[in-house]
Amino acid sequence: MEYTYTKNPDAKRPIIVVDKHIGFDHEDGEGIMGGKFLDEFFDLANSGKTECEVWINSPGGQMMEAYDMASVMKRSSMRPDTLNIGVAASCGGWLQLSGRKVRMMDYATFMCHNPKSEAGSKDAATEAMTLSVAKLISEGSGRNGKAKLSLDEALALMERTTFLTAQECLDMGLCDEIVSSGTNAAYTQMSDKWEAGKFYLNNTIINKNNTMENIHLVTNELELNEGSSAKAIAKAIAKMKNELDTAKENLNTVKAELDKRNDYDDLKNQLDELADKCKALDCENKKLKEENDCLKAKNMVDSYTNKIGNDEAVINEWVRTAKILGIDKVKNMLDKLPVFRNGTKLQTVSPAGNQDAARNVKTMEQVMREKKAARNVKK
Repeated sequence: MEYTYTKNPDAKRPIIVVDKHIGFDHEDGEGIMGGKFLDEFFDLANSGKTECEVWINSPGGQMMEAYDMASVMKRSSMRPDTLNIGVAASCGGWLQLSGRKVRMMDYATFMCHNPKSEAGSKDAATEAMTLSVAKLISEGSGRNGKAKLSLDEALALMERTTFLTAQECLDMGLCDEIVSSGTNAAYTQMSDKWEAGKFYLNNTIINKNNTMENIHLVTNELELNEGSSAKAIAKAIAKMKNELDTAKENLNTVKAELDKRNDYDDLKNQLDELADKCKALDCENKKLKEENDCLKAKNMVDSYTNKIGNDEAVINEWVRTAKILGIDKVKNMLDKLPVFRNGTKLQTVSPAGNQDAARNVKTMEQVMREKKAARNVKK
């Protein structure tokens, strides 16, 4: 079906726009035609839509067409919410009150008056229509916790041709909510409000349809209503950007901590390698020291062959003793030994008249015995 009044038929919540006079006018020509409106409304309902919106900026028009439109809005399975975007006057106001939820722009006006026949006289049909309209206004009131208007109160409003601001409608229970336009402009003339409604429509739907036909994809991702204002979308995007920036900062913090941990692991590995090298060097140094001490002891003992002889077993025994007791102590012992032609064994050294040498030899023998006993224990 080709839609004329429905601006976004593929959306989950389509918007039907009543932005002209209703029916045909001899001067202004074709306006919002009731038959076409009903066709689009029923087609949306039959396609599975369960809700929609009807945006109104209309001075009214032919009563019967408006009455049919209001009737289907109230009785259809696809109940619409309504938004007065400028002027809902005469039978255009009937459409406003036929919504499940009624909203008005803060500058909008609602107007009601008595129906008039073409001849201007009050015949039975006109009076019946007057009662029907009064009933419609009475049934459409009582919103946002306010008391419903009685039939007589509705008739009184119609009798004096009443113009009501959005705030007055809210106070009287003729609307549920006032929508901020985001401006402080004070529209006093009906023509100004009409133009304001056209401007709102163009900037909210028509221009957006030309440039952002799939805006519902954005609002769905942002978890917003499809009819959300640009300010609401911008706020949601800003919030998402802040969350993204925070996530980036957290990621950078984690990355920095990870880099530190990697640096720590690298340094630890390097330190472990250095510790292993130091341990190996320490072992090598200890080995070299032992070899050096052994060499010194051997050289020292070799210098006393005139006293101990050249027997390799005797020399090695003195060298082991020097490693145990210390080179200086053994050297002192050797210095005190007499010179023997065939050398002197460690076990038999006991020169007469030399008590210190004898004590040293006994001490050395004691140490050797303890050393041997310790080796046996280890085995």
